[in-house]
Amino acid sequence: MKRFLSCMALAIALNGCSESSELHDAMESMKEPYKTMREANDINAVKTEFAAFMQGLNIAKIQKVKTEDQATFDEGMKKLGELTGQVEAALAANNLEEAKALLKKMGDVRKEYHDKLGVK
Repeated sequence: MKRFLSCMALAIALNGCSESSELHDAMESMKEPYKTMREANDINAVKTEFAAFMQGLNIAKIQKVKTEDQATFDEGMKKLGELTGQVEAALAANNLEEAKALLKKMGDVRKEYHDKLGVK
């Protein structure tokens, strides 16, 4: 019986550790579309992936983080939102070169705020 209870406690603990947050899931859902957009040389492929990226971003930007990190998180999301607006305009104008330059800036913002927030 003790062995059973120990196994159950371990299973519950591991399950709690393996659950991901809505923010983590949203960020993960943005990773592949972003990578595909950066590598694509077709405007329509970028437009498709941009829509998928935006779904994850819209979920991520409304999430709450630790109180002491919320202002920094919100600042980063605001910068990312401004850049995605510019990407959207470039895509609407079928300007792949401009869109890809803006995607690079988005990557720079991601790195900057992941560093500020201690995200790996």
